[in-house]
Amino acid sequence: MRMTFRQAVGLAYHSPLLGGYAYLTGSESALAARGSAGVTWWGVTVWSLAAGLLVVGVWSLANAWLGANRELPGVLAGAVWLWWPMRRGMTSLAGLTSRDAASRSLTLAVLAVLAVFVVANLRMENYYDNDPLWWWLAWVRPHEQHFRVLILAPLWGAWMMLVAPRLGRSGPANDLATRALADSCGPVLSAVLLAVPLGLTVFYFRWMGWWIFIPTVLPLAAAVVAPMALCRRRVLDRRALLAASAVTQLTFFLAYLAGRHCWNSFRSW
Repeated sequence: MRMTFRQAVGLAYHSPLLGGYAYLTGSESALAARGSAGVTWWGVTVWSLAAGLLVVGVWSLANAWLGANRELPGVLAGAVWLWWPMRRGMTSLAGLTSRDAASRSLTLAVLAVLAVFVVANLRMENYYDNDPLWWWLAWVRPHEQHFRVLILAPLWGAWMMLVAPRLGRSGPANDLATRALADSCGPVLSAVLLAVPLGLTVFYFRWMGWWIFIPTVLPLAAAVVAPMALCRRRVLDRRALLAASAVTQLTFFLAYLAGRHCWNSFRSW
């Protein structure tokens, strides 16, 4: 049976990939018109991973073009991370933590500077790496430590968006997309999916030794505390989830920097 053009368009419109992209980056009006079509846990997760890979690609290209400049590639990567994957999350965070338009603009500016500064400082020139992997597994673990951080941060944010509805009601009645996202991932699946960001964090940064608890425990704490602090009346809507995802990712960046600093300090003793 041949598929008509209208059926193909309808299938693409309801696909989880398009639904996940719309949930993470679409405007409120566009998402309201779309409803809950295609919003599932794996669409959000795939696009979160793609966002991390995009920022890694930007940093890698900028480093190839500007190899003599150590700071500018990180600044450009931070700006891209802020503009595309995190634009909705940062604006939601500024809106939920500000009382008026003036304070919201100031908060957003401070968050933007903080985000770019933190991302630009992820680069690490000299470090102890793990034992080499087999050649057919080498692609799983990038050699550059900052690339590993940029890949993992969106995955921590995505997992937070899946587990947070288990802590409160998943959105008001008119937030169909958030309710669909919560319904697509039950508590057991949420717990199983934790193995992805948590396991990769241990796999990527086990060279930290005991200090690995910092980049593992702090994002977990942020994933629990941030959505409950940002939601209103224990109702988690899309704005609260995106804002909490931004907090979780920033927490992971800072936790990695803290763990790295502690490891370097311990080595110098």
